[in-house]
Amino acid sequence: MENENTEAMKKKKKIVTLIIGLFLLSAGIGLGLYFHKTTVALTTVIKETSPDKAYTVTIQQVNAPKSTFSPAKLKVTLFKRKRNQAGETVSFQEIDTFQTKVSCSGANMSLQSCKVQWQEEQVVITLSGQKQADTIHIMTLPEGNTP
Repeated sequence: MENENTEAMKKKKKIVTLIIGLFLLSAGIGLGLYFHKTTVALTTVIKETSPDKAYTVTIQQVNAPKSTFSPAKLKVTLFKRKRNQAGETVSFQEIDTFQTKVSCSGANMSLQSCKVQWQEEQVVITLSGQKQADTIHIMTLPEGNTP
């Protein structure tokens, strides 16, 4: 009788330990996914291609603003399109990149906050925030290609 009680207690301990372990594992995975999303998530705000289709600029928001007073962090990247002999796109080469912040009262950046203008030897990127003057960034196109 006492032996049966001991066996039943051991079984209950194993079940409780297994349930606690599964709960902790689930909580760990959930927290990991949450922190991954809030620390390294990139959201494309705008992707513009030059008129000659040789270059592409992407403006991505790095994470969501952490509070209503936080600026939006942006990553701006200029790519050159690589083509094969048949003229088909095979890859993109990163030419230039920079990061900046735009004050937008904690809101996510939108298409209306970004303007891309292709010029003969450069691309002009204007970023607009709610509580700041527009910021203008110029990225030089290699080889002075005319878009």
